[in-house]
Amino acid sequence: MLTLEDIEKICKTKEGTVNIEAWGGEVKIRQLTVAETAEVVKTQTAGDGAMSTIKMASFALVEPKMSVKKMLSLPAEAFEGIAEIVKAVGELQEPKK
Repeated sequence: MLTLEDIEKICKTKEGTVNIEAWGGEVKIRQLTVAETAEVVKTQTAGDGAMSTIKMASFALVEPKMSVKKMLSLPAEAFEGIAEIVKAVGELQEPKK
């Protein structure tokens, strides 16, 4: 029978550094938690795709840390970088084959 410790050893949060071309540099990201994923899915299900993208990027950013509120205050052209972060998070969350 699995123990909580067994599960926690297997389910470690992955992190990585990715170059965000739109922003001209690297950022550090991590996988989302179960709670963060649920929040993103809830927002998507409500029909707000742009906000779910922003939330996912905000949750995933480790360095520099940026809140959803701060992301919303960036100029519109920053959205391209946000989309790059979301794509990189998706790749980070894909299981290794």
